[in-house]
Amino acid sequence: MHIELRELARHYQDVVVDTGGADSQEFRSAMLAANTLLMPLRPGSFDFWTLIKMGEVVALAEGFNDNLKAAVCLSQVPPTALDRARKEAAEVMTDVPRFTLLNSLTVFRAAFNHSAGEGLTVDEMPRRDPKACSEIGFLHDELFAGA
Repeated sequence: MHIELRELARHYQDVVVDTGGADSQEFRSAMLAANTLLMPLRPGSFDFWTLIKMGEVVALAEGFNDNLKAAVCLSQVPPTALDRARKEAAEVMTDVPRFTLLNSLTVFRAAFNHSAGEGLTVDEMPRRDPKACSEIGFLHDELFAGA
């Protein structure tokens, strides 16, 4: 996969690949060609524990890809727990310095589930949720700043 991704990168400004939520051959191959790895994580210990394992996998990929940067975006954050989720994530991130915690996050919103079910982004939905669109806009801007 990484060979095809490098070829695509010659023809397009940005190439975005969703390899799913598991450590797979596709995930590892994509990291060989990637500039940025984005890991969306839900607040809570189970997803945070994933960072330890992923830190090891990213370290292997960095041995072959010096340009790889790894970032974490909090996802599906309960609207009443924004500050607590950021604080907990910041504390966990001190144990995995390989990852950068983004300022952007997404709140648990029905709009994200509805759009995914339709195979669309929240911006493409006929009835757009302005807050969901704004959150994705902030994430986009943070990820692609200076790109």
